[in-house]
Amino acid sequence: MTPTLTAGAFREVLHLQTETRVDLGGGSSTTAFADQATLRGRVRVLKGREHLQARQTTGAGSYEVTVRAPLPSGASLTSASRFVWESPTGDRLLEMSEPPRPDPYGLVFTMLCAEREIATA
Repeated sequence: MTPTLTAGAFREVLHLQTETRVDLGGGSSTTAFADQATLRGRVRVLKGREHLQARQTTGAGSYEVTVRAPLPSGASLTSASRFVWESPTGDRLLEMSEPPRPDPYGLVFTMLCAEREIATA
């Protein structure tokens, strides 16, 4: 039986970012993140017990993020990707704690993410 995707379940706005190397000139470079795609997804806060069930040792601010498949053309999910989530309380940075897991039917990708502080200039 193929799972159904409930209308309205994927209402959160997530900006998928990937790590890129930026040339600073003179032979030096640095790492930066660039927006790759804007996705709609589901973000669920994980409770302590769910961490134990998933055999994860994660700190506060752990989330399960689910996005629809297929991804937009040119976008890819890797364990080095991250999301900027436009949450109701302000933007939050979610870094992947594990590689993305596709469901058996190829409808969604699910990832465990940890919240990190957004650096301000």
